[in-house]
Amino acid sequence: MTEVRNQINAVELMILASPLYWCGVTGLMKTFLDRLFFYYHLQNRELTAGKKAIIITPMNQKKVDDESKILVEFYNRLLGCLGVKILNMFSFSDIMEKGSVLKQPEYLKQAYDIGLNLKAL
Repeated sequence: MTEVRNQINAVELMILASPLYWCGVTGLMKTFLDRLFFYYHLQNRELTAGKKAIIITPMNQKKVDDESKILVEFYNRLLGCLGVKILNMFSFSDIMEKGSVLKQPEYLKQAYDIGLNLKAL
């Protein structure tokens, strides 16, 4: 985790990506986010204060707004406590099977545009 913290400390923008599983992130992402508690302590909070984040969430659900409410609140609370500003949250619905994103050209374009605009952020 020391190496990961060194990388977090060095960046201005974090991209957090995890599928939506049962109204939350995957176990691996949850473990990572739990370890961000290090930055919640007052002596470490300035290390993340002012950083920015982009959230990317593929999901198999079709009703993005309904299904992702809990996840949106989760990220807002967690990153808000760390002083991290969420620039944008991207949800890609109806993605379940391997390769199904290839049938959604608008998602591929949006993902490409996210990458293209990173430098401007």
